[in-house]
Amino acid sequence: MKQFLLQDVVPGRYKIFAWQEVETAAIQDPQFRSLFERKAASLTLSESERETVQLRAISVGEVAEATGNHP
Repeated sequence: MKQFLLQDVVPGRYKIFAWQEVETAAIQDPQFRSLFERKAASLTLSESERETVQLRAISVGEVAEATGNHP
């Protein structure tokens, strides 16, 4: 299990995704991210709030299936 700590995050609503492996350019594409909305964790942060989120990584196979890029 990997752990990440994010500090000084601006209060707001966030969707958090975790992919096992994906191209950086793909995650910047809203259409690509929309394929995985149901697998994202939602998080709303207020000022000085601390949260812990546990994610399940989206596998390479799930990405291939969702995008139609089967080997």
